[in-house]
Amino acid sequence: MTGHLHSILIDLHSAHLWGFPIAFKPKPDGRCEKIPIVPWKHLQAGPPMDEEIADWCARFTDACAGIPSGPGPSTFVVDTDSTEGAEYLEKRGVPPTWRVRTPRGWHDYFKWPGFLVRNSVKQLGPFDIRGLGGYSAAPGSRYRLSSGQFAEYRWESDYGPHDLPLAEGPSWLLDELYQRFLMEQRRAAAAINTPPINYPGRMSAWGRRAFEQNLRELVATPSGKRNVALFNVARRFGQLAAGGELDGDTALEPVYVIAEAWGNVKHSRSTIDRAFEFGWARPRSAPDRRNNP
Repeated sequence: MTGHLHSILIDLHSAHLWGFPIAFKPKPDGRCEKIPIVPWKHLQAGPPMDEEIADWCARFTDACAGIPSGPGPSTFVVDTDSTEGAEYLEKRGVPPTWRVRTPRGWHDYFKWPGFLVRNSVKQLGPFDIRGLGGYSAAPGSRYRLSSGQFAEYRWESDYGPHDLPLAEGPSWLLDELYQRFLMEQRRAAAAINTPPINYPGRMSAWGRRAFEQNLRELVATPSGKRNVALFNVARRFGQLAAGGELDGDTALEPVYVIAEAWGNVKHSRSTIDRAFEFGWARPRSAPDRRNNP
């Protein structure tokens, strides 16, 4: 098995990362837009199967690759694409970590923290965040410029996975991300306490019934049984999200809120995230869709 895509995936595997095929679509401003060419959301929970990789490499020999962010890969990315962004991060301070040089800046990879990190565009400063639901072009990816030359993504010299360990995010950034997370939890809590539950994401009618029933049962769980209940509800939400019944980006917000009120937040979040990943690998959808694909 040979080809450009295969070589990129092999390089990622050696760094305990994984990717999926993407293509680049030219934009009027001369840049290119990344486009996934295979389903990839399940890769936020874990790596692709060998059969998937073999199929991709056979069908998309010359494709580039994207690296998913999230609790499964255990990474999030700070995407800097301007001089202003570079100067801002240098001033605030960023620890040495894995860095990919991009055509317009760089991607700094950091360890996934113990809370949900979302994608954002210039909301925390002159840079973007690739969190849950996001992905970045992998080193080795490239696209052709109008001049005929290639714009490339590559590991920065001395900043690759074989040069230094993956760092925790800078404390100032983690603090800001955590404050955003808490704000989302407060909004989700207000939604839970106002019947009917105002779930902020997309869901099917069947998924809504399951969502509301599980949250009602979780709220009523007595002390001593809460950890098991958290795992089961988060697992079910992972299954429903993977099956297309819930929006995986927002399904866990009310679960986090309920767990936060119970205390031992760090342990509870770990339980929830593990359970969601476990469920994601076992999709579940409405009975009528299962019987009539």
